[in-house]
Amino acid sequence: MKKLLLIVVIVSVVALTLGNLSQNKFSLGKTAFAEQIEKANQLCPIDLPYGVGAVTSITIENGFVMYNICYNREFCNIMQLLDKEKQKEVFLMACLINNAQGKNNGDQFINMLIEEGCGLKYVINDSLFGPFECSISVDEIISMRQRYILNPHEALQNVLQLTLEAEKTALPLIIEDGMVITDCLLEDNNIVFIVSCDEELYSMDSLNFYKSDLKSFMLENAKSDAQSHMFLGLCKMSHTGLVWRYVGMQSQEKCDIVLSSYEINQEIQTPPNLNIH
Repeated sequence: MKKLLLIVVIVSVVALTLGNLSQNKFSLGKTAFAEQIEKANQLCPIDLPYGVGAVTSITIENGFVMYNICYNREFCNIMQLLDKEKQKEVFLMACLINNAQGKNNGDQFINMLIEEGCGLKYVINDSLFGPFECSISVDEIISMRQRYILNPHEALQNVLQLTLEAEKTALPLIIEDGMVITDCLLEDNNIVFIVSCDEELYSMDSLNFYKSDLKSFMLENAKSDAQSHMFLGLCKMSHTGLVWRYVGMQSQEKCDIVLSSYEINQEIQTPPNLNIH
């Protein structure tokens, strides 16, 4: 699950900076766009949720609003696993998702970029997979906006699909001796991880018998890990449940450990800057 987190952080980055900009530009409209970017930059470094890193600067350079982001070294940047066009799509989805904050901040930010003729650039200076950069020109922003007429919930579902697509590039993934994640998919509004189990090492009967204890352990473990906690926050925002489906290699018997959307909603607090319903 730790490999599924960068996209929700991008949503966080957009939410944080849109919130700062909205206090002046969106509400008052009295100062220039560049001045608002400068004011947002003065608030940096802006800590990201769960302590995974910070936005270190927000500037306008060579016709782009540029976000410099520094993640903790162990943080997984799965954006690099998507092709360039889908990387750009993620940032548009993040703006559309932030319309759910109640002021259509995402649309207004896109309008500001178009009016000022500015593109958008994200520069990640460090993460587990190394440096990363993604640029979207103003013409690409206009084109993508015309193609994607989505409400925040639809944009979140698109983000989930992109997230799982990136995750699949790292599969199969050995998580324990005799346990391998072979697939991940959306099924009946749940994110499902398929885990193949060697039944010479793991009894399917035991997994089924102790599934309640296993669920409690997994939930507490996820809540104590920043990246996993953030992923559960994405599940909460998208009203999506989580299923670990263990499948015996020999018998093909299954054991589903289910964390429902309701349970996630009860257990996980969404950071204030992601006040998305």
